[in-house]
Amino acid sequence: MIHLQTKSGYSFLRSVCHLETLVQQAKTHRMPALALTDENVLHGAYRFSQLCLQHGIAPIIGMELGVRFEEARDETLLLYAKNLDGYKTLCRLSYEKTVGTIDVSALEGTASELFCIYSTSSTSFKEALEVNELGRIDAIVYRLQEVFGESVFIGLQSVHSQRYTAELKNWLSIIQMPVVALGNVRSISAGDSDALRCVRAIQAGKQMEDVPHEEATHFRSSEEMEQAFSNWPEAIEQTKTVYKYITPFQFDSLSGELLKYPVPGEQSSEQYLIDLCKQGWETRYSHNDEKARARLTLELETIEQTGFSDYFLIVWDIVSHAKRRRIPVGPGRGSAAGSMVAYVLGITDVEPMRFGLLFERFLNPERLSMPDIDIDIADDRREEVIHYIQQRFGGERVAQIGTFGTLAAKAAIRDTAKAYGIPARDLQRLSSAIQSGKTIQENLASNPDIKRWINEHPRHEDVLNVATKIEGLPRHASIHAAGVVLNERPLLSIVPLQQTHSQTVTQYGMHDLEQLGLLKMDFLGLRNLSFIQRICRRLKSDAGTQLEPNKFPLDDEKALRMLAAGDTSGIFQFESAGMRKALQDVKPTSFQDLVAVSALYRPGPMQFIKTYARRKHGHEKVTYLHEALKPILETTYGVIVYQEQVMAIAHEVAGFSLGQADLLRRAMGKKEQQTMQDTKDAFIEGCRANGYEESTASQLFAFIRQFAQYGFNKSHAVAYTMISTQLAYLKARYPDAFYTELLNNTAGQMEKRREYLQECKHLDIPVMPPDINCAHTYFDTRNRSIYFGFIDIKHVGAQAAEAIIETRKERPFESFIDFVRRLPKKWLQRSLLESLIYAGSFDSLHANRAAVLATIDPALEYAELIGEEEGGLGMIVPPPSLQGANPLSSMEQLAGEKDTLGVYISGHPMDGYRLTLQKEKAIHLSDVQYKIHLHVSTGGIVQEVKEITTKKGEPMAFLRLSDASADLDCVIFPEIYRQIKPMIKEGKALLVQGKAEKRQGTVQLIFSSARPLSQGGEIGDSILYLQINANSRRHLQEIKNLLQANSGRVPVALYYVDTRRLLKLPDHYNTVVDTDLLASLQRLLGKENVALKAKKSQS
Repeated sequence: MIHLQTKSGYSFLRSVCHLETLVQQAKTHRMPALALTDENVLHGAYRFSQLCLQHGIAPIIGMELGVRFEEARDETLLLYAKNLDGYKTLCRLSYEKTVGTIDVSALEGTASELFCIYSTSSTSFKEALEVNELGRIDAIVYRLQEVFGESVFIGLQSVHSQRYTAELKNWLSIIQMPVVALGNVRSISAGDSDALRCVRAIQAGKQMEDVPHEEATHFRSSEEMEQAFSNWPEAIEQTKTVYKYITPFQFDSLSGELLKYPVPGEQSSEQYLIDLCKQGWETRYSHNDEKARARLTLELETIEQTGFSDYFLIVWDIVSHAKRRRIPVGPGRGSAAGSMVAYVLGITDVEPMRFGLLFERFLNPERLSMPDIDIDIADDRREEVIHYIQQRFGGERVAQIGTFGTLAAKAAIRDTAKAYGIPARDLQRLSSAIQSGKTIQENLASNPDIKRWINEHPRHEDVLNVATKIEGLPRHASIHAAGVVLNERPLLSIVPLQQTHSQTVTQYGMHDLEQLGLLKMDFLGLRNLSFIQRICRRLKSDAGTQLEPNKFPLDDEKALRMLAAGDTSGIFQFESAGMRKALQDVKPTSFQDLVAVSALYRPGPMQFIKTYARRKHGHEKVTYLHEALKPILETTYGVIVYQEQVMAIAHEVAGFSLGQADLLRRAMGKKEQQTMQDTKDAFIEGCRANGYEESTASQLFAFIRQFAQYGFNKSHAVAYTMISTQLAYLKARYPDAFYTELLNNTAGQMEKRREYLQECKHLDIPVMPPDINCAHTYFDTRNRSIYFGFIDIKHVGAQAAEAIIETRKERPFESFIDFVRRLPKKWLQRSLLESLIYAGSFDSLHANRAAVLATIDPALEYAELIGEEEGGLGMIVPPPSLQGANPLSSMEQLAGEKDTLGVYISGHPMDGYRLTLQKEKAIHLSDVQYKIHLHVSTGGIVQEVKEITTKKGEPMAFLRLSDASADLDCVIFPEIYRQIKPMIKEGKALLVQGKAEKRQGTVQLIFSSARPLSQGGEIGDSILYLQINANSRRHLQEIKNLLQANSGRVPVALYYVDTRRLLKLPDHYNTVVDTDLLASLQRLLGKENVALKAKKSQS
């Protein structure tokens, strides 16, 4: 018995079978062969084939394909490759299916390559069985016989074999077509039925209770299949007959072939590369550097010997095109930055000898493998480069690499819980307990909170069990962020392809493509390159400043001082809190320091940052294990930072060739024990040959072995740090342009935007509302001020923004009425006008936002009356005047800004507490991230309070605090929450003490205490005066209740108007003065009868 209908997880959310488990199951049941028939795709074909061969099972590559017949109906056919040509045909059909409909005529001429099974579960077949009219499908069957001849079978599902035995046997005797048994395998064991039902529910967006059970979808043994098809023994036997149609083939015969570069004229690619390098040399080197020339010659010889001249020419062609089109290209990436050839060709902008970079780290002649030159391109123009590659080298030979989104632990649990109908609150508790990077079982073993969650409800255990079964399954196909494959022969003759978003994409993932020997190149869209270009364009258009980033000084003093102070917002690589701390410790004074910090700031070598810093500043003596190491390690103060330093030591001390030194570096980095032992012996022998004692050689080997596992690729560190220094130079020298474009990068990242706006404030860079006559679609600069863009305003999209800008090109808007009068009628919506007003767009024309809001209706009526034509009634009917209205309170104005722009502009509700916070030495919320595991004092406005009950039945709370710099997640555990619960109200300003922690990558503050903040300056420097008249006496008890409910430190005095008596209330009425209390008192007494005044100084 052989299973001929088997779906894996690559039939996305229609199967719960992992390829490895499927093959293992076939081996367990001693099946000689196994078919894979995913729906319309071949994603798993290569890996399935390799797994089968590893386990001694013959792989049958198949596919379940929807095919259009003459009756304009799609029928599902099972198609199988008889041979290598059949596999190629399946690749073609799968690709065509992603483009459009497959007609049955597309199968003509494939009988020698494919065999076909028409299943009783196909739409028309199943319908014919249900009404007992199998004659309906005769035309389909005869058409299949025309196409496939004897290579077509009827596939019998067990449910149909039992229910329609007589009807089927009678019909088959007429059409004379062989029948085979199908298992419809979509799960491994019968116990996986809930898992299969779950993924179907996930796919349909339903809950499991709405998805029916399916029977007999697990991997049944031969005995189970024979029992299920007891009336059809010939169908079981026929599965083995079908296998005889297969001519085994190996994927080895499909290996990739390096694309040949179209060299002009009769030149060889090797000679053309040499000629290009000569031209590039003249550009890169104005003087005759013999060492550099010798290095170039050696590299060219190695490239020719290894047969990679075409590869270098392809990369040169692509990069040259990008630069001609003014598409920003990175200075280099990875070990390719260590190549002199790449440098003189203009592929990279890193001069390798200046920085001690080694070609053998990139292309080792003693370990031949495909070179890997990865190219960074501005993210907003990557598609242009991909399009050029397809045009230049042929669309059939170029494809982007496919990848797969998988159900990782958190996603598997989340989707499963939703399918089970678990309430969102319960799901959130479980999801927050799952640590990314660990499997469900690993999380379960290490986190008791998950075990407690399971025990809360019987369904919770079901969720975990099912989630574990579907964990790791592919959820959908996607496109790799950078990878592109190129091949000399058409790719479709080797790998299956698909059309995704008008892009040609491989159905195989990167690992499978590498195993097949296909040339992979990475073209990564890097946002920082487009960021740099936008800043330079802005400077050119605003001030006529022409800048070339690759000519910026690497050791700019102002930029280095800025980085040494930890001022790294918006700087590539250096923006994290930990990196800021590292820079503050090292205090870089050179580009080399920055390269070292970027290389050291990783798990493992991070421990050496302190050593580097202490030695740099003379707080620790620089020591070397042997004087021979000094020339190699001097620039890094005796610390091995780079892989190239490991190679240099092996080369200089042990006499290794640089190729051998690279092999040593690889063995140490990968901890290949046997290779390391062999290399150690050779290292010690080499040292002895160079005059070193054996004991010294052993110490040297142990020394480099200690650091080699941490050493970083210096070529990559230098190239990427160049991008960092370009941004640092722009930030230090042109901060207004830098921050304008940095803010434009923050769409959808409101916390980052607030952080950057706060920095602008500290740098005295004015940030203005989106002025109706100055602002543009996005953040823009004018007279060294940054203006919000219209697109950042709620209810104002890109089209409305363009309409505003286009309208004012005629002349600036003179008033709000003029704006409403001239703007095209389709954009005159109340929501848009209100948002513009609250955002401050008309402040330069009308200072009173409330008056402009009150004028909306008269203005709209006027615009409706006069229409859009010039002249007419507009010449007769006078425009309405601005309506009278009391100005918005400061809180109303700020609330309007926050609602429409997501941030405050004219101030912040916390501004009134600034002096109090300073006295309490409270830090900004944005600075809490730098105080992890420390106790801090801070303050903010309470937002988004969420109270929950612990398992012990005790209330606790989660909330967010907000100040001008950031929002911060906070946790209040039950003991503290009991004490401060009355003051935990949204909108309240609190002074908080707590411990900063980082959980699941998120900074949190754990409350230890809190109290309300008072406005007006330092605590105790103000008195709250309340004026009581005859009408307000009746509110005295209500006033006292308010004061006691807002207990604080500000004393309260009552002034009775009728008796002219001033009475200071007892201290237990001392209160906290905030906007809520003031508003409540003003409502009771009148605004003019409430005043917060400074105490008179005692003299």
